[in-house]
Amino acid sequence: MTETAKPKRKIGCWGVALGLLGACCLFSFALGAIRTIGQQMGLLPTDTPRPAAASTPAPSPTPAEVLTITEATEREGVAVRVQGAGLSAVRVSVERSIPVSMQITIPIGTFFVNRGDAQDMVAVEEKILYLTDQEEATALVAAACANLFRPIPDDTSTFDIISAPEQEELQRLIARVWTTEPSSVVRQVAVWIVTDDVTRSELDGRYVRRSSLFPLGGSPAASDEDVIYAIILVGESGIALTEKRIFTEKVSLVRALSSDNAMVRSYAMETLGVQSDRLLSYLVQVLQTGTAEIRRAAVYALGRLGDREAVEHIISALDDEEARVRREAVHSLEQLEAVEGLIGALTNPDAQVRNAAVYALRDLGDPKAVEPLSGLLSDPEAYIRQSVGFALGDLGDPRAVPALIEALGDPDRYVRGAAVEALGKIGDARAIDPLKALLDSEPDEEVRQDIERSLERLQR
Repeated sequence: MTETAKPKRKIGCWGVALGLLGACCLFSFALGAIRTIGQQMGLLPTDTPRPAAASTPAPSPTPAEVLTITEATEREGVAVRVQGAGLSAVRVSVERSIPVSMQITIPIGTFFVNRGDAQDMVAVEEKILYLTDQEEATALVAAACANLFRPIPDDTSTFDIISAPEQEELQRLIARVWTTEPSSVVRQVAVWIVTDDVTRSELDGRYVRRSSLFPLGGSPAASDEDVIYAIILVGESGIALTEKRIFTEKVSLVRALSSDNAMVRSYAMETLGVQSDRLLSYLVQVLQTGTAEIRRAAVYALGRLGDREAVEHIISALDDEEARVRREAVHSLEQLEAVEGLIGALTNPDAQVRNAAVYALRDLGDPKAVEPLSGLLSDPEAYIRQSVGFALGDLGDPRAVPALIEALGDPDRYVRGAAVEALGKIGDARAIDPLKALLDSEPDEEVRQDIERSLERLQR
């Protein structure tokens, strides 16, 4: 059978056009992919236009009056209301009852004075409200709180708008903030320096980070670096630093001498007039002659410099007349892992120093601390005896077992509980019979449960 040849298909003009179109699309796609890869690798410039800066569109027609928010509060026929919106904003509403179109500006640095006991606020951005086609306008204005020692405003808080005595300084400060864009912590500290003239101890005591475990305590929210940056920011705003307590007291500057941030450390050294090779001697001198807060700052810095020559000077601070200096000395000894100095602190007359030393020795985990800690199970303060029990349990050294067994007869149930838990952790069989005997006589239910858990661990 003869195979019939298939006729050849004619492409024609449309076929050619479609083919060319497909080739162009494929080439365009490949070119786009190459360009995208090149831009991602930084080999080609990006041609994506940057978004235009956000602005409030001007109304039409042009407003008949242009006022600041402060002027608006004094204008007849205009009502201004300011409500709280948390720690970082206020809500401003303006209403007119007269047939006059208006543009109302809320400048950076506008001061909002709370009518109750909540914090005052200061605007950190400019907002413009237009009352042209409508009779009322509202804006949420970014703001910083201006009173360290008052509660945070909520939506029930109301404010007046005034020209505060420090408003000129605030306007210069916020203008500088606007250009440098510091962190929110630095910005807030800088505002408090202007509005509250805070000291470092006031700042650390009030501006803290809370935790669910320690809702009544917390660590300072502003670091040494944050505070120095805030001080620099205030100075760069043309505000007289020599009139601000956080600068003149020198506490933050002394602490910053041990900063890991080279710029912060350099600023502190230059401001205090300290040479890099004289840091230790300068801090020792300050420790002997400064105010209580300066001495505390010096002890703090000595601990973080990492110089072992500082240990003897820090140990001498354990006898300082100021309790905060003595407790800071314990933390610095821990920083330097000065175990012998911490063991010496276990006999300090200050109970809080002894307790801090117990925790420091527990965290360092040096076996040399076991016997001195065991001796502290007879401390007159029950909370220290309890801390010792927990520390010995964490150290896990069998040398502590006899002292812990004796502590099973402590009159304080919390001390007995700590001793029971420690013996279970250490795992020494010598504790089994004393724990069984205590189980029969222990009046506290929680301690009995602790005994049962420890016995279960010991008898496995």
